[in-house]
Amino acid sequence: MRSLNRGGLLVVLLALTAVLLSGTLTMAGDGPWTFEARGVVINPVKDDGTVTYADVANQDSANVDFLRAIVPELAFGVRVSDRASLELSAAMFNMDLELDAPGAGELDFGDTDVMLLQLSALFDLGEWGNTTVRGGVVLAYADFDDIDITPAAEQAALDSGFALRRAPLDSTTLYGVVLRFDTPIGRGDWYFSSNLRYLLGGPDLEIEARQGASPLVLGTASTDFDPLIVSFGFGYRY
Repeated sequence: MRSLNRGGLLVVLLALTAVLLSGTLTMAGDGPWTFEARGVVINPVKDDGTVTYADVANQDSANVDFLRAIVPELAFGVRVSDRASLELSAAMFNMDLELDAPGAGELDFGDTDVMLLQLSALFDLGEWGNTTVRGGVVLAYADFDDIDITPAAEQAALDSGFALRRAPLDSTTLYGVVLRFDTPIGRGDWYFSSNLRYLLGGPDLEIEARQGASPLVLGTASTDFDPLIVSFGFGYRY
């Protein structure tokens, strides 16, 4: 159900952005629209998400990490001046997480569905042959589903006397920078794009469990998602 709600939110946000960007087209005069389809490699930072267990767990802290994912992404953009443009990109995908727990080693903790929306302000930095080099800043919103916990992680908790119930992740806002290269294909309106983005931030994690009949918070973490995002794709100007 949450995935359906999230899909509806994504459609609404893209529609609102299209309306807003249509106004900037009038302001910019001859600024073209762009549409891109990209393949994206998301490389989260490693070994920086520390789980702090509650006193009742009587365990040392653990590390939780997001693992690399390769996903599709769609983007809409518009020129707002001769040297500046705005772009909204959207991706919905699944990411695995790993838990390095005391006494249990590295475990497949589970996976989560993610919706990632990014709004980029891009500025032309110069030309490199027939390639336009652009740089800018990114504001992103990431929405995470609860972690779908693996049987291995559940068993590790049971061995310590706890029954895992839920592991919710908060939504979060990310900030970052982007470096981009656009190369025209032939003499038409198609072009090849490559992007390098680095975002800072990550969601809070709460691990909920039961000990006997008593519900409790087994541990919490401020995760460092901090993804380095590399993407390649094709775009069309219209």
